[in-house]
Parts: sequence; C-alpha cells; structure tokens
Amino acid sequence: MSRDLTLAGAIPQRRRLEAEREAARFATFCSAFGLDEGVEAVSLYLAAQADVETGQATRRRLHYLDLVRRISGQPPWSTSPDVRALLHGLHRARPIGPQAPDHVDPLYVELVHALVDATFLSSVHQRRAAAAIILHASTGLPAAVLTRLTWDQVRLTRRQVVVTVSQRVGRGAPAQRFWTLQALPDDPACPVASLLLLRGGRYVLVDKPALWDEARLRGSLDPYLRNSDTEGAVGLALLEVSQGSQSQVRDRALLTLGYAAALRTHEATHLRRRDVSVREGGLTLQVAGRRSEVTVPSVANPRYDPVRAWLAWVALMDAQGLSALEAPAFPTCNYSVIEARALAAQGLNRVIHTRCAEAGLRGRFAWTSLRIGMMRMSTTVEN
Repeated sequence: MSRDLTLAGAIPQRRRLEAEREAARFATFCSAFGLDEGVEAVSLYLAAQADVETGQATRRRLHYLDLVRRISGQPPWSTSPDVRALLHGLHRARPIGPQAPDHVDPLYVELVHALVDATFLSSVHQRRAAAAIILHASTGLPAAVLTRLTWDQVRLTRRQVVVTVSQRVGRGAPAQRFWTLQALPDDPACPVASLLLLRGGRYVLVDKPALWDEARLRGSLDPYLRNSDTEGAVGLALLEVSQGSQSQVRDRALLTLGYAAALRTHEATHLRRRDVSVREGGLTLQVAGRRSEVTVPSVANPRYDPVRAWLAWVALMDAQGLSALEAPAFPTCNYSVIEARALAAQGLNRVIHTRCAEAGLRGRFAWTSLRIGMMRMSTTVEN
C-alpha cells in the first residue's frame, strides 16, 4: 500500500478536510501574487498572519500544510531552515533574526488612501503660481513685476488686499501705484483667499528669489499670459495648477498600482510602459518573473482609482515625449521635467517617506510596506 493511502487512512476525516482547506487557501494566496508554491511563499503566507492571529494559530496552519505534504510523500515545510527561523521569530514576538533592522510596518488600504490624499496637497510653488495668476488677472501686472513682489508690498486683511508697486516710466522718478482688491467669497479666483493661503503657510510670495524660483514661476505664468485674452483663461490656468506637479501625478499612479499589484522593489523599478495595459474594468500588468499577468481592477472613487491615476500620468509623459514603449513606467521627476531614467530603490523609499510625512503617518514605512499591507489584507479577506 502506498504511503499516500496509508497516511490518509490513519488521519481522521475532520483533520484531513481542514488540511485540504488550508492548502487551498495557500494555493489561492500564491496565485493572487504570482508566487511559486515554495519555501519563500510559505514564509510570506505565514508572516502575513502575524498581526491578525496568535503564534499558536500560525503553527496550526503550518501543521496542516505539512500534513498535506506528508500525505503526498513530500518533505514537510517545517524542515526548511527559513521556516524554522520564521517560527522562532514568531515565538519571540519580534522580527526575525538578521532581518530586524530592515523590518517595516505594513501600509493597509486606508493608509494608502491617506498617502494619495497627501499628493493633492498644494505645494508652495503651486500656491505661489495660483496667487500670481490671480494677481495678474486683477491688476495687469506683468510677470517681471510679479516675480519680484514681496510681502512688504502687500497689505492683507480678510476683506481686501492692497498691492503697492513702484514703477518707473522712461527716465522719470519711480511712481507708486496702488491696487485695492476686494474679497470674492466662494470664487476660486479670489485674490484675498489665495494670498491668505500663501501667507498661512508662512511663505512670502517671492522672498529674494533665486533664478530657479523665478524661472519656475515664469513657467507657470507664461502659458496663461499668452492666452489671457481668451474667455475663462484664469479658471483654466488655476485648474491646471491645481492638478499637481509631475511628481504628484506620478506618485498617485505609483501608490495605487504599487499597492494593488503588490509590486516588489525590483518589479517597480523595472516596469515599462509596455507592461501596463488598460482593459475593461481595470489594468493588466506584465510583471517580469510572475507566472501570469496581474489584474488591477478599477475602483468607484476616482480619487483612488489606479486606472485614472495611470492615464493622467501617461498623458504627462506623452506631453514630454516619453511615449516609447520601453520608457520606464515610473521615471524620476526634476521639478517640471520628467527624466528618462527609472526611479531607483532609494527613490521609491523616498516617495513613501515623503508622502507619509505629509499625511502625518508615524512608523517604519518603506516601499515594501505597500506589498506587505496588500498581502496581509488579501489573506485576511480569504480567511
């Protein structure tokens, strides 16, 4: 009689069914993340339960997985040194051995949404650009004057703002000109609200600007100035500024896709534009090393929808000529310039650190926090 039949006949039916169900959950876990059913997958599967069950429950899972292996005549998972180290770490209720310094906290879906929300916060540059556009529309001051405007030329209350500018006409003495602008409640082009927002962040409109700062502000103003005679030009310019910088749009796509696809660090750095395709109901990713394509479904809330985030990012890359299929999916950004080189591992971690700080999250977070959070949520739902 074979070993399979001998053990199967000696094991109570209830235990055998429990073992089969556990093996099916493990297989579903591996299929969802494109993992081979090996020692690494078992370690990840068990580690994903660490925050939602006791060490005894995790050992029971391993016992059932070992039982299925023994019935089929294969060595049990618990004989692996990696799995034994995992159990030892769980027993001592702390990160496993040499991996302790690199241990990171998981980012669950609610925390990922908080990071995406942080990408919608207006930057100092965006607030400056919005205020400059509104002041130009209200006063007619040219960009050369606006880029040198300082707070001592602005008297601001909640009801109005008075702007004072010294201008020289020809060879005559400089003459002072005044503009009194009233508050416009519920109007996105309100000069008082834009300046109050700017001052509330304790930033001057332009404080002894360096050339790069002046150039960036001119870059935001020039497209508007060229079309300032067209109807609705102010609203369109403010809308464009509010959409966010290149890095903000990129980070929305990076966070939503990185979490939904549980991308490893090297998978995110090597992902190319050709690897991401829009399909009905979501996206599909061809991730190198995975046995099958990864499906990323669309979500109802447009703020956190990976499809919308990806399409918005692709539009920005296309506008800068990075439309080649071999172009990196997530390149670096240098202010308004999207570069042709992919984010490295430290760049991915920097994105997480920056957005966590903006969202007010405290903990040990890194790029791998997205994958850990997604995998733990997935196994919790399965169970």
